[in-house]
Amino acid sequence: MHKNLFLIVLVMTFSVSLVGQELLPKQLDTTDQSQRISLQGNAFYLASGMQNNVSSNLIFGGSITEENKVSSLDEHDELNRLGGDVRFRAQYYSNKRIFKNKERLSWMIDGGYETHFSAQYAKSLYGLAFFGNDNYRGETANFSNSFGRIQSFYTLGFGIHDVKSKSFISLNALLPTSDALVSLDRGTLYTSEDADSVILGLRGESEFSNSPAFFQGIGAAVNFEFLVPVGSRSGNMSGHMSIVGRNLGAYYINQFSKTSADAVIQFDGYSLADLTALQEDSDDILNDSLNVVRDTSSGWRFAPGFIQVGKVIEKYTDKQVQAFFGIRMYTNRVYRPLGYAGVHWNPLLNWSLGAQVSFGGYGNFRGGMYAGYSGEKLSLSIGTEDITGVILGSQFGQSALIRMSWRI
Repeated sequence: MHKNLFLIVLVMTFSVSLVGQELLPKQLDTTDQSQRISLQGNAFYLASGMQNNVSSNLIFGGSITEENKVSSLDEHDELNRLGGDVRFRAQYYSNKRIFKNKERLSWMIDGGYETHFSAQYAKSLYGLAFFGNDNYRGETANFSNSFGRIQSFYTLGFGIHDVKSKSFISLNALLPTSDALVSLDRGTLYTSEDADSVILGLRGESEFSNSPAFFQGIGAAVNFEFLVPVGSRSGNMSGHMSIVGRNLGAYYINQFSKTSADAVIQFDGYSLADLTALQEDSDDILNDSLNVVRDTSSGWRFAPGFIQVGKVIEKYTDKQVQAFFGIRMYTNRVYRPLGYAGVHWNPLLNWSLGAQVSFGGYGNFRGGMYAGYSGEKLSLSIGTEDITGVILGSQFGQSALIRMSWRI
């Protein structure tokens, strides 16, 4: 597990187009007005119930022991969350004035790639997936209200920025490469005591983009960051608040396949394993029993938007220790508002260390650490939002972050 996360960090460090997470604090410098390139990279996954010794082996490959499966099952609530993101972003900020009467406004380019997934699932769905229906003899396993979505897209746009305050806004084209949704409004599985009778109730649907073109559609979104001064210069809470928005928009999918099922059926003399074999051998029979309907359509989809409001770190200050805090949100129905707070320490002029705690999102409590260097031309910071997830298989996520800025 440690090797897998280290590999992510290593790859991100040497592939100059990778992207940083917002919880990796920026050091605001309002005195610098030079043109610059910002490169960021972020990879994380987080769960509310599934432990790393199960989820990391599912993602990266490896064996899952019976003990790990049972331990993870005990951590589940009736409804659970799971989500993650891999994001690469590059931004170029010019210092050339674009309006004669607005000397501080210049132009910028903003582009990148992102894959985001999110899921909500019932505890019984985890139990059926890892233990089969033997554990549910004489009872009904309920996995209703479960759904999952994964979206991948490129983004490229242009905007304006304030060379002094570092605020910006850009309008970006969204070019989706894949979009998939699976949703179960109703899902129940009753298994008799002798396991000779199974009653399946199912109502749900799936949608998968399937255009023959590489880009599955097109859309648009707004990205922005506004930095607002707060407090007095001498106050303990003085500084700047950052209001960030990313991928706030939608895209149109040219073609997607849609499959729906709505039925309550009984199988006598079948176990769950037998049903799987039956499906493989008699696909049409089972599809007819489940009242499966297939269709092809097109339509609009919301992008996985992101909003964060938080205090940023000031680069030129006489304070060796600074606090930062904030709240963030992804605009989907799985993510919960995430609050965070941390401490930033400058032991030397160009070097910094920091730590933060957070609660919410796709999981619960996490603690992270980071280290940074800020020179005359180059700034680099790297860290993780989930330091315990790097170490312990009993935790619920992993994270790797990097940000690099180069003044030209």
